[in-house]
Formats: sequence, structure tokens, C-alpha cells
Amino acid sequence: MYPFTLQEEFNNLQEIQFLLPSDKISDIKSNLHETGTWANVFWRRRHNHSKREDPELTFVFQQNPSSILEIGAGYGRVLRKLIEGHEWDLDSMRFQGVELCNHFMPYFHRYQRDHPSLKKCDIIFDNFLTTSAFEGTSFDVILFPMNSFPSFDFGSLKAFFLTVHRHLTKNGMFLFSTYKIQDQLLASLDLRKGHDGELLLELGQGAIVAEYYEFLVIETEFGAQIVTYMCYNTFSRDYTLETREIFRHTLDFGLQPRLHEIIETSGFRIKIFDDSSHSLVYGLIKL
Repeated sequence: MYPFTLQEEFNNLQEIQFLLPSDKISDIKSNLHETGTWANVFWRRRHNHSKREDPELTFVFQQNPSSILEIGAGYGRVLRKLIEGHEWDLDSMRFQGVELCNHFMPYFHRYQRDHPSLKKCDIIFDNFLTTSAFEGTSFDVILFPMNSFPSFDFGSLKAFFLTVHRHLTKNGMFLFSTYKIQDQLLASLDLRKGHDGELLLELGQGAIVAEYYEFLVIETEFGAQIVTYMCYNTFSRDYTLETREIFRHTLDFGLQPRLHEIIETSGFRIKIFDDSSHSLVYGLIKL
């Protein structure tokens, strides 16, 4: 059981002056990754993202698939790397993405215009777990990259794996990555304790000042959980504060035996387990 109430967290954030005196507990939201603020922030980070290593892609290329679906495609960065990073027969290939946040749509279209290789692919802006867009459709590779895996709460992992299973071809592979954390260290993990921030700029637009506070890791029955607060102050070009948004976000880090148990009971077995990079990369195939 998580030991702090929302009120106790709020009091702590006020005490360390992460929050303004005018901020209220009712201002705190939990749907960051569905908002226009998140899409805007993620888009402004694209130049840093371009330097990111994506160890999952090597294993995608090894499968020689004819169809690929990326979960959490954002504005299309990984899809572009997939298309441009391998010698494909583009006439027979199918590249698709699905993204929960529909506010990424205009950024995807801008990214397509800048990178003509993306004309070959499409992104469905919908919830992967509930969308009907893929009914009757299956893919040789389904990819969930960028260590996004802990963003799924542990209680919904079974539904997530079963949905992937339904949309994977008979001999297909599901590839995902997660943080490299040894089981024995999981309960005391401290990824980024404290208060920090960043300034996000975009030519021709105002600034976004982003602030973060991460509570100490809490041990749970499945592994560990981290609660992070994120505050985004959006300014106009004349530095007038336009919006101030506060979000509470949790990450669930499951112990490997618990994760492997869910994988197996969802109809998968682990074919690839690679720990040679900054992440753990899993490749799952159907039983």
C-alpha cells in the first residue's frame, strides 16, 4: 500500500516550495500523457530525442517483418528510424503507429513534411487497449520502445499483453524495453530524488518552464512504485504566464519473476532477453 495520501504529498510539495501558495490540491491532474501540454513538451524535446539510442530496433530488423506496429508512436520519431534504418521492400511493407494522445496529430503531420520517408506510414490516434482500428488486423512485429513499459500500471499489464497477443501474427514478435534495474535493488531504487527543471523553447513560440519532483521509491507487492510531480508553466512571447498545469504520474517497476509470470499466463514466451544496452529488451513470441 502506498504510504502517503494525496494531501500529504501536496503538503510536502508546498513545504519544499515546489508549489506556489496559490496552487490547490484540486489543480493536480493525472492524465498528463493525454494532454496538449505533453504533446507540446515532447515535440520541443525532439532534437534531444534524435540522439537517443533505441536498442529495440536492431531486433526489429532481425525479424525481417512485412508489417510493424509501434505503440506510443508520438510524433513519429521511432517510425522514421525504422523506415530509414533498414533496406526494406517498401512496396510490400506496412508501417503503422498508435498513439493515445491525439494532440500529437499536428506534430506528426509536421514531422512527415520534414521527413518524406514517413509518407509510407500512418498513426492511429486512439487508445490501443480499446480501439477498433485494428480489428481483423495483425502485425509481424509490435514494438513498445523508449522504456515506456513502466508507465503501464502493473494491474493492467495482463490486459495489455492480451491485446498485443490478439494483434500479433502467428509467428510474430512483441518487442519492448524497460529500465535496467536489478531485482535486489528495486525496492530502494532512487532514479531522480528531488526537485529539478528544464526550459523548453520552440522558435516563434513562448517558453515552457518544466519542474519535476520525485518522491522516494516505495516497495510494493509487485516490485516498486515511483510518484513524480510535474509542473508546466507556459509563457507567451512577452513572458506573460498563460497556463500553469500540475500533474501526478506513477511508474511501476515489476520484479522480473512477477513480470515473467504475467508474460507466460498471457500466452507468450520470452525468445529475446538482451541486457547489453542501457535498457532491458524483451522479445516475446506466442506459445
